[in-house]
Amino acid sequence: MKKAIYKLNGIDIIMINTNKFKNTYFNIIFSGKYDEKNICKRNLLIDMIINSCKKYNSNKLLNNRLNELYSTNISSNYTKQYELSQTSFFVNCVNEKYIKENNFYQKVVEIIYEIIYNPRIENNLFNEDVFNECKDNLENKIRSLYDSKSSYSIIKLLENMAPEEVISKSSLGTLNELETLTLKDISDEYQRLLSENLSIYIVGEFDENKILNYFGNYFTDAKDIKGTNLCPLNFVENKKFIIEKQEITQSKLLIGYRINEEFNLKNYLISLIFNYIFGGSYSSVLTTKIRKDNSFAYSIYTNMVLQYKLMYINMGIDKVNYKKILRLVEEELLKLKDGFIAEELIHNAKKMMISEVRNMQDSLGAIMGSAIFYYLYGFSIEDKTNINVIESININDLEEFANKIVFDTVFLLEAI
Repeated sequence: MKKAIYKLNGIDIIMINTNKFKNTYFNIIFSGKYDEKNICKRNLLIDMIINSCKKYNSNKLLNNRLNELYSTNISSNYTKQYELSQTSFFVNCVNEKYIKENNFYQKVVEIIYEIIYNPRIENNLFNEDVFNECKDNLENKIRSLYDSKSSYSIIKLLENMAPEEVISKSSLGTLNELETLTLKDISDEYQRLLSENLSIYIVGEFDENKILNYFGNYFTDAKDIKGTNLCPLNFVENKKFIIEKQEITQSKLLIGYRINEEFNLKNYLISLIFNYIFGGSYSSVLTTKIRKDNSFAYSIYTNMVLQYKLMYINMGIDKVNYKKILRLVEEELLKLKDGFIAEELIHNAKKMMISEVRNMQDSLGAIMGSAIFYYLYGFSIEDKTNINVIESININDLEEFANKIVFDTVFLLEAI
C-alpha cells in the first residue's frame, strides 16, 4: 500500500494506492468554518446537489448513467469537527482493471464534477420541485432522530451538558429552521460551499499521474479555511440532574462526564482501551456489575469522544433502579481511579485494539476513514507502528486517565 499527498491547483489530493480491492473510493470534501445557522441549509443543499445534475437532468437519466459506469454510487454527508465543518461527496466505483473500458476513472471524475459543479440552476435558483422533495426527506430524518428515544436522550443530555458547544448541536438542523428555508437560502449556501477548502481522497488501485490529470482538468481554485477541529478543555462548574417524563415503556438513563485531557495519539489509544474496560464491551465492569450481577439495566454502553473532551454512559433501565445505578456507576469509576483494574480486562482490550488496527488494512472504508482522520488530527490508529504504543499502555496510564474524568450531567427519560 502506497500513500502520497499532492497539491494540485491549491487542492490537497490524498492517494492511497492498493491492489487488494475490487472497488475504488473517491471522497470529495469541502471544509469550512462551522456555523450553527447553516447546518440545516447545508444538509438540504447536499441532498439537492445529488438530485439536481444539469447534464443528467432527472433521477432516471442520472441513475442510467451511473449504471453505465458499472453501478457507480454517489452519496453526500455533512459532519462537524468543532470549529470546522466537512461536507463530503463519496463515490464508490469498480476497480478500473476489472473492466474493458478506456479511461474509466476519467468518466467517474467527470460525473463527480457534473453533479457538484453543474447543477440545474435557473435565474440563480435551484429547481423548486427538487427543493420540496429534498425538504420532505430532511424533515423525515430530523423527526426520526426525536422519535428514537435512544437518539432523543443523547440529544437532550448533550443539550443540557454543553448547551453552547458544537457537539450539542444537531448535525441535521431543526424543524423550525427547515420550515423557514427558501430557494434563495439554498442558492446562497451553494456559493458558500464552493468557497470552502477542498481536499480529495482516493483509495484503491489506479495510475496516480492519470488521476492527477483527470482532477486537474476539472477541479481548480481551492480556498484555505482556517479553524481548529479540537475542543478546548472545559472544566466542570456545576453538576446537573435533569428528569423528563414521557409515555414510554422503558426509561433511558444517560450520565455525562468531562475529560480534562489533551487529544493526542497516546491519550486517544488510552481512551479507547479505557472505554472497553469501563462500559464499551460485554465483559466491561459496568456491564458485569449493573447488568449481569444485579439485572438493573436492559442495555448499557459507554461512548468516549475525546475530541470533544467527554464521555457518556447510555442505559435502558427500570426507573425504580435509577438511584441504585448512579451509586454503582460512581463506585466502579472510583475503583478505576484507584487503580483497581483487572489485568485480564486490560489484556483483552489491547488484544481487541491490535486486532482492529491489523484488520483496518482489509477494508476500503477503514482506510479512507483513517486517511481523513489523519488529515484532521495528524495521527491515525491505522498505522501498524501504533501497535507498540498500544502494547506499552499499562495500569498507571489507565488510572491517570480515569482521574481526568469528572462527573457533569445526568439525564433521565422516565417512563410513565
